[in-house]
Amino acid sequence: MAGFQAVVLETKSAAALVDWLKKNGYAYSPEIQAWAKPYVEGGWKITALKVAKSHNAKSNIAMDGAQSKSGTSVAAAALRLTFKTDRPLFPDREPDSKSFAETLQAKHRLLRIYFLAEGRYEGRCQGDLSKDHAWSGKAVWAGQLRPQDRTKVLDLLKLPETTGPAQWWLTEFEDDWAYQSAPGDVYFAPASSQDAIKRPPIIVHVSSSWPKDIMVCTLAVVVGVPVWRRLRRR
Repeated sequence: MAGFQAVVLETKSAAALVDWLKKNGYAYSPEIQAWAKPYVEGGWKITALKVAKSHNAKSNIAMDGAQSKSGTSVAAAALRLTFKTDRPLFPDREPDSKSFAETLQAKHRLLRIYFLAEGRYEGRCQGDLSKDHAWSGKAVWAGQLRPQDRTKVLDLLKLPETTGPAQWWLTEFEDDWAYQSAPGDVYFAPASSQDAIKRPPIIVHVSSSWPKDIMVCTLAVVVGVPVWRRLRRR
């Protein structure tokens, strides 16, 4: 599956999940156990992934898809996970990554979400106690897609023509995603405003060796034409 080995797990105990990951050679940590707790208690299924080993590989490959010490490289394509839900959501929680960010000296990262639906949508962050929080993400582009664009997306995703509404809106979200634990997952609902959103124009200033004053250029042309005529007569 897209260069991965996938196993779908279901349990009611985050500790049991971490114990299974440990025994079967997956990455595990107390942070993963804390992250998994609200999901396993809520009845979610967990998909455990490994980067699939190449048939030509001579040694074990790194769990994170990086190059192993022996020089064996691995690669994986984009992965699509499909599941049914009462409300569209993006699982924004993740294991606490502060230690990794400090090691990399990273402070911020950009999360970009492309949301396809029958209209423009907005996101809200909902915590474990069903309390809504303001989401740091924002819509930066929204508009109706052309029929040919819808057809192309369905073809790329290998989905039937009957998938979703007949007319699609695309809402693009951007989130300056800090390296800290999110209060909850992001749920999406129709936006109060269905107006299209466009990005501001990108203005690029280019320097030029030509004179900036238009009068200087005009005078140069006026002076240059009589000189050119005299030289031509000679």
